[in-house]
Amino acid sequence: MGSRTEVTEMLAKQDGVSRFRDGFIAGIKGVILREAMRAGIDAAIILAQSHYNYPDPGAAGQVVSYLSRILNIEVDVKPLLESAEELKLRLRDLMRRTDQMMKGVQKSRELELPPVYL
Repeated sequence: MGSRTEVTEMLAKQDGVSRFRDGFIAGIKGVILREAMRAGIDAAIILAQSHYNYPDPGAAGQVVSYLSRILNIEVDVKPLLESAEELKLRLRDLMRRTDQMMKGVQKSRELELPPVYL
């Protein structure tokens, strides 16, 4: 997303990039973009979809990879992508263990319920 349509179009020409179709930009990112538009300054905000509750090295890798292409510099994003894969495996294991624990809690709660008389 750019402060001018021309900036947005230029940035969107890269492969694998999509523009916002709906939604809004809030917080400091939105303020910076709005003020750049008001001042007539070319500015852009480059975002990647990421997980809200924990760090997402995969999303960071996507942004860095994109920036390296548009700035024509070489940046090794392999460590970020490896971290993303490791994090994904760890989270999958955590979700599996949480699911097992919740099943155990549900069974113990069933045993604690008072009898129902019909």
